[in-house]
Amino acid sequence: MNQRLPVIFTTGYSSENEALTGVIQSGGVVLQKPFDPKKLARRVRELLDTPVAKSEVSPISSGQ
Repeated sequence: MNQRLPVIFTTGYSSENEALTGVIQSGGVVLQKPFDPKKLARRVRELLDTPVAKSEVSPISSGQ
């Protein structure tokens, strides 16, 4: 999983599923269905507000 790209996984499967456990352990966000729009909005806001470490930010090329 690319740690610089925030992703929210949604699923109706049990959180005990091996694939979901791996996602959660690597810092991914998983929303179990059903969820309400407020919960989704809250999780999106949390991801957008999470600071990115400077080592994870690539410099913008100036074209030189």
